Amino acid sequence: MLGLFLAFPAMHASERDKKPDLTPLMSAAANGDLEAVHQLIAKGADVHQRTRKGETALYEAIDRRNPDKDNLPIVEALLTAGANANEVEVFDTSALVVSLTREYGNPEVTLLLIRSGARVPLSCGDGDSVVALATMSSSIEVLQALLGVGAPANCAGVHGQTALHWAALNAEVQRVEVLLEYGANPSQRDSEGRTPLDVVMTTNPDPIIQGLFEKTRELLIAAAQKAADAESLPAR
Repeated sequence: MLGLFLAFPAMHASERDKKPDLTPLMSAAANGDLEAVHQLIAKGADVHQRTRKGETALYEAIDRRNPDKDNLPIVEALLTAGANANEVEVFDTSALVVSLTREYGNPEVTLLLIRSGARVPLSCGDGDSVVALATMSSSIEVLQALLGVGAPANCAGVHGQTALHWAALNAEVQRVEVLLEYGANPSQRDSEGRTPLDVVMTTNPDPIIQGLFEKTRELLIAAAQKAADAESLPAR
């Protein structure tokens, strides 16, 4: 994805390996060892235990070391064993946000957390919103799920960019369509005064890429015109 930006730092494997206080369950979760996770849980391993920095087995499962190993069954096993989908992780972030900001994030894990009761912010806070994070780094399904439960579409990040700005910047046509469907404002300006339409630019000569940017421009122009027409209608 072009222009990818994450609001939270991703922790690389070399940094994770320096954690001396990971429990066997945490290590198994981090390494994608589902069999060991089941065995340790069966033997009474505490899914709520934390390291000195605050990591839990759930955190380690979400922040997986090996992108080739599916961490969804491990996250599911931990939640079934009593891990809290709303536990506060390191950096004072929720498990949901961790799932949206990790280097090897798994959209299926994010969807599982939502189904398991993870609280989705229904108001804007500091930094990029969960909708913006999903727009930048997760799947269409995650984006739709967040918007579908009421996550606001027009939250502005540190520099005023909304999720629609990020989708437009990368000519992500499907994401632009979804965001507009859920009320994203095509005329909202960032801190430099740019609307989403203003950032739809590329120097890539590839005809397919050019077509995506043209389609994005068409969608935003049509949405802005529709909004302007609605504002011009006389009040009833």
